[in-house]
Amino acid sequence: MTIKKFIRRTRGQSIFLIAWALTFASLPAVHGDDGTQLTLVSDYFSQKAVEDPVVRNLIEPIAFEFHASDQGGLSSDCDTHPGECLSDCCVRPWWAHRTGIFAEFLLLRPGSTDLIYAVEQTDPAADVASPTGPVGIVAIPEQGGFRTGFTLAASDCSSLLVSYARWDGSTASGIEANFPYVLDSHVVHPSVDTSGASSLAASSYQKISFQTVDLAYRHLWKASNTTALNWLTGLRYGNIEQRSSTDQIVQTATGLTNVATDIDFEGFGITGGLDFERYHCRTGLSLYGKSMLSLLAGDWTADYEQVNQFGGGVIANSIEDFRVTPVAEAELGLRWTCLEGRLSLHGGLLVSAWFDSMTTRSYIEGVRSGQIQDIDETMTFSGLTTGVALRF
Repeated sequence: MTIKKFIRRTRGQSIFLIAWALTFASLPAVHGDDGTQLTLVSDYFSQKAVEDPVVRNLIEPIAFEFHASDQGGLSSDCDTHPGECLSDCCVRPWWAHRTGIFAEFLLLRPGSTDLIYAVEQTDPAADVASPTGPVGIVAIPEQGGFRTGFTLAASDCSSLLVSYARWDGSTASGIEANFPYVLDSHVVHPSVDTSGASSLAASSYQKISFQTVDLAYRHLWKASNTTALNWLTGLRYGNIEQRSSTDQIVQTATGLTNVATDIDFEGFGITGGLDFERYHCRTGLSLYGKSMLSLLAGDWTADYEQVNQFGGGVIANSIEDFRVTPVAEAELGLRWTCLEGRLSLHGGLLVSAWFDSMTTRSYIEGVRSGQIQDIDETMTFSGLTTGVALRF
């Protein structure tokens, strides 16, 4: 087709479209095949522009010119000045902070907390005995918890976050010695150094729970059409409780022996971190991630008590240690957003580590060895998280 014929064929259409574009200053938005946002005069021309490249090429410069002059730039999410949050000049961006509520289900398993309370061996005398294989261990499996809270938006770029999380886990275990072997206790104090220290049956129960309360200020750091990065800082309260009770039916001397421990921590301190989201506007899917670090100052208190049925009295220990416990958290997952950003569903992986902690097994080992000055271990919680958020 020659240039003269092309001009003749499109001249009427061009004049008509230009006249309509010059008439209307407020124009709806549509995206072309290449993702470019076009501002067109009506739904009819919007559809026509998507279907006909010629029409789109004719309208795009005019639409851009009108939109730019009236609203300071062609950008539905204010990516021209994301740090200044000029969202009042255009359509509300997808990364905008909003007031809302959220609820999450946590399926977590604790780590570095498994307690070995008895080991089967060939002889009650430790210097001549050898292990035979079976081990009595109490290990808490994956169990459920929750996290819930709300956000209060101060602007499109900042908000206040309040959240509460709680998780509880418990389990029990038992073991019996196979004839003619015995069980060697790993929780009974070694001062009971007789043949009665070995047993034929043992059982143990363990419980762990934690809860946190967060109050944080969250603010947008960087943003674009597809990516947003926020920082947050604030205050956190943290609490961990650990309980254990182990019973052993011994051969002689002491009879039924029970060893119980109780460990608590309550701390308060500062928290901060980053979160990011990589968003796909056509599907509503996004990849998100979070990382947080908290420094909680508080007291770790621990009690150990061994009660013997027939003799040996009560063996006990109690300690209290003030320390700053770092807590690191990381989360990575997928999110789906719909209803113009008002509803979102997400699921991902969560890992939390409480450093410089007292665990049941480290405390029992410290009491049995007499080394209770420096009892510390890193306790972890890891697993899956899924939740829903409603924003207004």
